[in-house]
Amino acid sequence: SGVDHVVTDSADAIPETLTMLLGREPAVLAVNGGDGTVQAVLTVLADLVDAGAVPAREVPIAVLPAGSTNMTAHDLGCGGRMPRRVGDLLALRDRDRRAWRVERRSPLQAVDEAGTRRIGFFFGMGTIVRGIEYWHDRLRHGGGAGEWGAGAALARAAWGIVRRQPPFDTPARLRLRGEGTEPAMCAETEQEVAFLLATTMRRLFLGIT
Repeated sequence: SGVDHVVTDSADAIPETLTMLLGREPAVLAVNGGDGTVQAVLTVLADLVDAGAVPAREVPIAVLPAGSTNMTAHDLGCGGRMPRRVGDLLALRDRDRRAWRVERRSPLQAVDEAGTRRIGFFFGMGTIVRGIEYWHDRLRHGGGAGEWGAGAALARAAWGIVRRQPPFDTPARLRLRGEGTEPAMCAETEQEVAFLLATTMRRLFLGIT
């Protein structure tokens, strides 16, 4: 079919897989996974480019709606049933590239104290993290419920905050510093927040924008 298809059994296999696939100069790179998989691919891709292991050229990324949560796929208009999206992907071979529908999103980069970076399209703390933990511990029964599962997890975490139930009511402690020309913008402040979300996506789960 003219498609190189590689199944990775762990995140450790992503660097070698990406190096091999990008070495063949593909017209499009498809990622069949959830938001965590997309984040892992974007992070490894940036690391490979910085190390000079792969060329720094723009390759369109198609996100297929797999995984337990796929806000990225829905935001890009790639959500829905997997067979249909695979068909859409394969149909690109018969269309002029100038006719492809391409959405542009700027990735976010988070760097921890150890210098490890993660690149993706959204970053959360507080209620977001509590909801994800609740989803994995209590709601996920061997499969993904997509954005409905993410919405249920967030609703449960929010209810825990209202009722002051630990661990949902545990705030996240942040040091915030802006960057700019005015001294006031560069001042560092410490805050406790219940909820923090940064994203460059336009649509989140359950129609939230």
